Amino acid sequence: MGGIDSASVDFEGWTPEIVEREVRKACEACGTKYFIPCTSQGGPMSTFAGVYEKCGEEIDKMSKELFR
Repeated sequence: MGGIDSASVDFEGWTPEIVEREVRKACEACGTKYFIPCTSQGGPMSTFAGVYEKCGEEIDKMSKELFR
């Protein structure tokens, strides 16, 4: 579980493109076996508004791509 370092996505000045890149990198590196992608924050939250929700959107998008 994990794979997405919160510090790489949850900071002042984050962008949707940064979140997309980091989620993709984690999902492609870990593949589809025994891995639940999420941030390392430890719960359903982020320091900066919108980051947690955007990570969820990108994880959903990657799931559809990886689990065809």
